[in-house]
Formats: sequence, C-alpha cells, structure tokens
Amino acid sequence: EGGGISRHPSIGVSYDTWCRAWKDYAHSPEGLEEVAPWLDPVYALLPRLPTDHALGPNLYNTSDDLRMELSADSTADLIRAARRCGSGLDELLVAAWALAVRDWSGDEQVGVDYTGHGREADGPGGDVSRLVGFFSSITPMAVDLQAVRQPDEVLRRVRRALAPVKRQGNLFGAMKYLGPDCTELRHLRELPPPEVKFNFHGQTSAPGLGLFRPTGRSFPGALAGESPRAYLFNFEARIRGDHLEVAMKYSRNHHRRKTAQRLLDETFGHLRSFLAV
Repeated sequence: EGGGISRHPSIGVSYDTWCRAWKDYAHSPEGLEEVAPWLDPVYALLPRLPTDHALGPNLYNTSDDLRMELSADSTADLIRAARRCGSGLDELLVAAWALAVRDWSGDEQVGVDYTGHGREADGPGGDVSRLVGFFSSITPMAVDLQAVRQPDEVLRRVRRALAPVKRQGNLFGAMKYLGPDCTELRHLRELPPPEVKFNFHGQTSAPGLGLFRPTGRSFPGALAGESPRAYLFNFEARIRGDHLEVAMKYSRNHHRRKTAQRLLDETFGHLRSFLAV
C-alpha cells in the first residue's frame, strides 16, 4: 500500500532446527541435570487409581463425557482468588482435582499428565511462535498431599510440583525420547504413566477475536472407536466467554457414571473453597 516495502517480523527458527536443538540439549550435562525433579521416588510410587469394575478394554467407543461450569460471577471470583494467591487458574484446577481424588481414593499422592502448548520461547529450540502446526507437551507431575489440609498449603504443593513443568514443558519428552542411554534416563523411561490427563486451554473465546472462534462442537469419527484410550480420566477446562467450563471423559468399562460425577462435583466443591483463601 502506498508503494512502500512490506516488512514482516522474523520467522524465528525452522522446525528442523528446533528439533535438532532439543536433541543436542537432551545429550548435554545441563539437560541431564534438569531431570532431577522426576527422579523423586514419588513418581515411581504413584498409586494406581481405583476402578469400579473391569468390563473390557479402555476404548474410545466406551467413553462418556461429563460437563460442568461455573457462573460468570463465580468465575470472576475464582480468577481474583488465583491472583490473590499468586497462582494461575490452572494451579487452582490441579489442586481441586488432586483434593477430589484424595477424598475418593484415600491416596495422598496424586499424579497427572499436564498438557502444555509446547511453544516455550525460552527453551533451547528457539522461537517457534510463527511456525504453523500443532505443538503440544505432555509432562507428568506428582502432588504430595501427605499431612496437608489447608487450601493455601495445597496450592504451595501444586506450585512446587508444577514449577519444573512450566519452566520447560518440552524437557521431559525431549530427555525421555531423545536423550542418551544412561541410568537417570532409563529410570525416566520406566516411570509408570499417570492415569489422568489434565489440559487447561485458557480463555478460548472473547469479544474481538476476529473471524475465527471455537465451534463448541465435537467431530465424531476423528478417532476410531476401537482405538485404546491412554488415560482413565481426561480432564479439560477452559474459560469460554466469561465462565469456566470443565469436561471430563471416562470409560464405562472402568467407572460408573456416578463415580465420575462424584469426582467432578468434589472438584468444583474444592474450587469454591479457594475463594476464601
């Protein structure tokens, strides 16, 4: 326009460069030092979640969804409570879920696979913010709730467990799959995977986002019904517009609907308890 020269920001690094940088880091002494949090014995000793029955394999065509939401006013109160605590909303959600699982199972250690966006700008791979494609990181975290009863102490435990995950979300996967064969990484590769996947999408729709918005629809057939599910529970949350929505997926072959509903109800009950922190 106007005969001027069009100028665009730097494209950052290529996908190939990003992958090679992470592989190099996985073979470095610095990378090996960073896996120390996952060598804590709590990760190897995470208890398995109880099931109601074993009616067959955990397949996609045996799964059901439960959904709950907070009102706009309660969502705003929860966001203010998170700010007062110096926490992210994802930390409050993990804490509420961990407390609900403890109430249900009686176990003091709760594990989840935490899903991140995979585009950390400060990692060794460089800036991939302008690369097209789907990036995601999945990192195990363990919350030790032993002798913890007060909500503020629960949040401190969650922040401590999440700190290495948030610092470099791609680190665990890079070290596990790209790192050398050594004692520490063999231990990492032998860890039992958590049975819950946690994903907080942030705010997914708001005024002024332009032409594209989430449809809120599912797409049947995207995954074959006979495919195995990797988790007993998939916990997903987002702020859509001005209210918090939570969806949880479970398998009828392993849990009754009332069990899953109890977990979700108690998660929301614990979320409300954080309003007074």
